[in-house]
Formats: sequence, C-alpha cells, structure tokens
Amino acid sequence: MRLAVLIALGSLPLGLGWLGHSDRAFLGALRGPMKRPRLRSLAVVRRATAQGGIQEGNGVYSLPELYDLAFSYRDFEAEVEFLFKAHALHAGGHLAGTASEKGPTRILEIAAGPARHCLTAAGFFSTEGSVAALDLSPEMVAYGKGLASDAGIELTYCQGDMADFSPEPFGQTFESVWCLLGSAGHLLTNDRFEGMLRSAGEVLEPGGTLVLELPHPRETFRVDDVTTDGWDVPEGDDNPLGIGLKGDGGGILGVVWGDFEDEFEPITQIRRATVELSLERQGEAVQSIKEVVPQREFTVQEVLALVKLSGCFEVGSDVIGLPLTLYGSLELSEATGQQVGVGEEEDAFRLVVVLTKKSP
Repeated sequence: MRLAVLIALGSLPLGLGWLGHSDRAFLGALRGPMKRPRLRSLAVVRRATAQGGIQEGNGVYSLPELYDLAFSYRDFEAEVEFLFKAHALHAGGHLAGTASEKGPTRILEIAAGPARHCLTAAGFFSTEGSVAALDLSPEMVAYGKGLASDAGIELTYCQGDMADFSPEPFGQTFESVWCLLGSAGHLLTNDRFEGMLRSAGEVLEPGGTLVLELPHPRETFRVDDVTTDGWDVPEGDDNPLGIGLKGDGGGILGVVWGDFEDEFEPITQIRRATVELSLERQGEAVQSIKEVVPQREFTVQEVLALVKLSGCFEVGSDVIGLPLTLYGSLELSEATGQQVGVGEEEDAFRLVVVLTKKSP
C-alpha cells in the first residue's frame, strides 16, 4: 500500500514553509544520521497535545529548541556539501577561479533559525572562512549564538528582516547567501520577495551565489497524491544532534506541519498552514504549541520574473525551457553523486534555485 504524507522539511523564524511530500520524496529526504522519523497520525498527535492543554502561543519560532528538535533529522552535512558544490559550479567573476577549489569562504544564511546550515559549513572550510546569519526572531538569534558558542564557532548573528538587509551589520560582503527550507514562502508579496533578492544582491560580491530552496512544483500543484500526517523525533541520546533531555527522561516530539484542510487563497496563493508541536515525556505532554502560519506558494515562472525584475542576477543556463539554474534536491544523488535535476521524477522533491550575481 502506498504511503503518502504531507510533511515539511524545514521552517525558520518568519522564513520557512510547510510542504507536501509523496512517499517517494519523503523517504528520499530522510537520508542522514537519523534515517527516518517515526510517523504518527494527526489524530494521535492532536490527542496527545490536547491532553497537555494545547495553547495558541507566541509562535513556533519563539520556541527555538522545540523547533530545532522538530527538524533535527535533516542531514545538514549532505546539504552543505551540495551547497558548496553548487557554488563551485555557478560562482562567476573573480570568484570562479577559486570556487572549485574551496567553495565559498564567506557565507550568510538568512531566515536562519538555529543556523544549522552555516554552523555546519564552518567545518567545511579548507582555509580560513567566516559564517553569518540573519533572522527576525530574537529567540532564534539567541539560540543560534548559543549553539555557535558551544561549538567554538565564531558566528556573526544579526536580528533583521530577510526582505530588507544590508552589509553594514555584518561588516563584510559574502561569497554565498542561502535562503533555505522554504523560507521564501513567508515573503507573501512580490515586493518583499524582490526585496530579498535585492538585499542578497547588495551583500554579495560580484559573481557570488544565492541559493533558494522552495517546495517542488509537483507539490505546489498537487501533481503527486498527498495526504496529511505527522512525525516523531526523539530527544537526547537518540537524537541525531543530541537535542533535549538526556538519559531515561528523554521524550518524543510529535510534529504536524500542514493540514489537508488548511485554507488556501488561490488569488494570493497563500496557504494558512496548521503547525502543531507536542513534546511528551513518559506518556505526558509537557510542552505544546499550535498556530497557523501563512505561507505563499511560488511558481517557477514567478521566481524567474522576480529575479529579472530585481536586476541583480544573471539569467541564463537554459533548463527545461527556463533560463534559470534549477535542481530537484538539496542533496546529491546517492546513485550518481551528482546534483538531482528538477525534472527527475524519482529523486526530485524540492525546487532549488541557484543564482549568480552579475559582475561589472
């Protein structure tokens, strides 16, 4: 019997999105330290959270450790490897000559949440490099700084809007900017999406790269059958990142990110995604939150039009009739070790856009 789930692979403070997955895409997404979170039904998650008295909180992004735990099964090392190779392939100008040797050496992650990608990148530098992050949530900024301090990583983490930022707070420009995990879905208007592109263009060196990760068009248009579900992630000793209470007291976080009955406005293309997180220890709910997160669903044609409108990036490299560089996964193919094409039916489950800043 075919298993289909609706699952989000990421979400960051005011910068991430829910997204649906077929069983094929879902299983392909769960490579890494924790091969597969244990799924549970929506009814089970909701029953558990109701037992603990579910509350409308200040937002899931104000609870960074709970959020970090929810997505700790991600294979950050594999994804950063992809990001380094994408930069090596597509950096231009004066960066093109050195990119293939060492990848980017100055990286900014926007709508970064716990900043797991840029913190992981710090371990990839073959020579001296620097990482920085930007997020609107003060709780996420403080949490990311704490992770960096614990790991002995120098991280410049600034609080700010991913649709309006500049180099000044960071004191430098960057070779690569990453907007990952569906973060652009929180840019609900064309003006804000263009603002993100222009801001990224301002902080990037000529020839630098901007990588956007969005839901795959097959999910946006419901080409693949999907249904709703949730997943479990363990705390502590069994957690891939060691998050949460250690020892016998470690619990299980039940996650729901998106509901089949979520309201979708076809005129604005905004979906009001239901998000529920419930942490259980020894069978009792000890922390829970439920909220509705508005997220816009973009088409490739819209992304192309907004990239052209920004005037910051090269438009070329024809892919499936579109002059954009597009991939179908934030990881390399296990079979070939190469990037996954956006049109590959078996392996493509994300829309990854790689843009190169124009050189003088």
